[in-house]
Amino acid sequence: MSERNLVNGDNNPVGAIFAEGARARKEALRRDIIPPQMLALHDNSTIHIHDMEYYGSAYTCIGVSVERLVGSKAGDFCDVCRRLIREIVSLTNAQSAGIGFINFDTDMAAYIGTEDDAELKRALRDLILDLNINLRRGCEKPYVSFNFGLDTSTNGRRVIRLLLEAFSEGDDGMPYIFPNLIFKLRSGVNAKPADPNFDMLMLSAKTTAACMMPTYFNADASYNASYSPETIGIMCCRSRLAENDFGEKGALYRGDVAVATINLVQLALESKKARSEFYRLLDDTMDSACDMLIHRFETLAKRGFFEYVRNKGLYLDSTKDACAMLKNGTLDIGFIGLWECVCVLNPGGSLKQIQRKGLAIVEFMRAKTDKYIASKGYNFSLLATPAEGVSGEFPEHDRKVYGSIEGVTDKGYYTNSFHVPVDQAWHVFDKID
Repeated sequence: MSERNLVNGDNNPVGAIFAEGARARKEALRRDIIPPQMLALHDNSTIHIHDMEYYGSAYTCIGVSVERLVGSKAGDFCDVCRRLIREIVSLTNAQSAGIGFINFDTDMAAYIGTEDDAELKRALRDLILDLNINLRRGCEKPYVSFNFGLDTSTNGRRVIRLLLEAFSEGDDGMPYIFPNLIFKLRSGVNAKPADPNFDMLMLSAKTTAACMMPTYFNADASYNASYSPETIGIMCCRSRLAENDFGEKGALYRGDVAVATINLVQLALESKKARSEFYRLLDDTMDSACDMLIHRFETLAKRGFFEYVRNKGLYLDSTKDACAMLKNGTLDIGFIGLWECVCVLNPGGSLKQIQRKGLAIVEFMRAKTDKYIASKGYNFSLLATPAEGVSGEFPEHDRKVYGSIEGVTDKGYYTNSFHVPVDQAWHVFDKID
């Protein structure tokens, strides 16, 4: 396990044994389960099959509430925090990736009794400390996200304030890796000075300035405004769930089932700068990713382990068969290296040209996933992959095949999803645009 591939884990005996077991598991899956044509694309770094060792045994991530994990009568606040960490351990080992608490402030406010701020803050700090030890598989910190910011009640605001204070203090001056904090922005709640939780936004911004967290979820954005802000949020793998053709919409009690990431840079290099050929390759590669995700879904529905999730009622339709339950989740086609891809296709282009051509590529991929939703009978999503692992693995492979190309394969990494590289000296608002 390299540091690049596992930034939240430690090299220890359990981790070494797990890694060896994962390799053996992958080999068995490659031999007996995963179709050869899909493996060829993975081995060629054209598509990355995420968490391959869990192919057929576990889904990726889930959005939950505190109450569904610990119950509505779980004792005092400190006891709830202790029980919550135990349930997080059980859940994180029942899936391959993250856990998103969609309304952490409202959830935890319900358990506050007569505790003073010092007691609440100490309990939250202990919870954060526990989330930064190797609870997941014995060698990793669990991937956990807390979404918060909308609760304007007295106790809800206490949870927000004390969580931010506890997080900002760090552990002996060192910043925490987890939980991932997401502050929800909403007009009339916290977005403007007259809003009741605007002071919480200011405290959150102060924490972000020091810790690079929280990040922010704009509930007023055009693509979020039609949903109740309490129903949507971010998973720990940083994906947003909203639409659902098979049940309740939103992020609660559903998640990403499986993810495949496309190497856009390789497709651009393979096309030899011909845009028509690039789009032909992208069209074919997306179809292959779609087929792989459906095959993985079907395999998981037959062979998966869902006992803990079913016992807790954590997934929509968990009382039904696995196929009906998992259909509430999403199949995700991700992408990485949009910046380098456009630079290959349009060398020397201006920022506006890069922006326009990059947006056209994303629009093409979005239209394809929409067609899959209509024709395949599953929830598909287009995912802007952060991909700490493949950001290094893809260019390493491509440099061997296509050579060292300045600004593309020579850097040792491809830029995450649709980001502008950090070394580009443009104004911050131009980068955001």
